[in-house]
Amino acid sequence: MDVKVDVHKKTHRALKSYTINNDPLIHEQNLTNVLESLDAVLDVGGVYYPNNDRYDHLQKGFAEVFGHGFTTKLSSSVLIYKHFGSEIIKKELQVDEGHPDEHQLFLATYKSFMELLCREVTGDRRLFTLHRVALNGYVVV
Repeated sequence: MDVKVDVHKKTHRALKSYTINNDPLIHEQNLTNVLESLDAVLDVGGVYYPNNDRYDHLQKGFAEVFGHGFTTKLSSSVLIYKHFGSEIIKKELQVDEGHPDEHQLFLATYKSFMELLCREVTGDRRLFTLHRVALNGYVVV
C-alpha cells in the first residue's frame, strides 16, 4: 500500500513519518488541494484533526497537552507520539493491550524524552536543564 504523507521540510520530522508508516512517500508541497488528497499531514496544514490524520500544532489557540498530569503544549512530533506511541511500544515489547509495562514505558518515554522535544520545538525552556540532566543519566526524574 502506498501511503502519501506531507511533513515540514526540517530533518527532525523523520520521527513523524516513521510512526505513520515505515516507508512513506513524503511530499513537501504545501498546497491545500495537495494536502487534502494525502493520507496523513504532519506539521503543515494548520489543523489538528487526529481522526483524519492531520497533526499540526501551529494554529491560533492550539493548546493540546499530553494529559496524565503533564501541561506542556505539544509539538507535532509529540502529537504523533500521543496517538501512536502506545501502539508502537506494544508492538516492540510484544505485549497485549493494557499491559502495565507498556503504559509505564509510554509515560516514562514522554516524561524523559518527548516532553523535552516539545519544549525545544515550542520554545518553552522551563525545566529544560533538569530534563537534559535526566537524559544524560545523572538524575532520575
